[in-house]
Amino acid sequence: MASVREIGSREARKEWREILDTVMTGDSDVLISRHGQEIAALIPARDYHAILDELAEIRLARLAEDIYENYLEGKTSSRPYEEARAEILND
Repeated sequence: MASVREIGSREARKEWREILDTVMTGDSDVLISRHGQEIAALIPARDYHAILDELAEIRLARLAEDIYENYLEGKTSSRPYEEARAEILND
């Protein structure tokens, strides 16, 4: 199993080529953070393609959660199911 290297965005800009080489060889995945918050993960492309279906499901679930939370907080009004479904399927 590959290790995980954490790096700040500023450092990542300086070491971009080395980071890509590290990820490409499978030596390490890389988490990039900005102001102490993780914002992106770099993994080998073959791993990305292997998990693409699961990733799509995770993103759809997160979008549905956000829509529901906004509804509960009164940030949005209710809308027809077909409209919400269309938004989810288009993202």
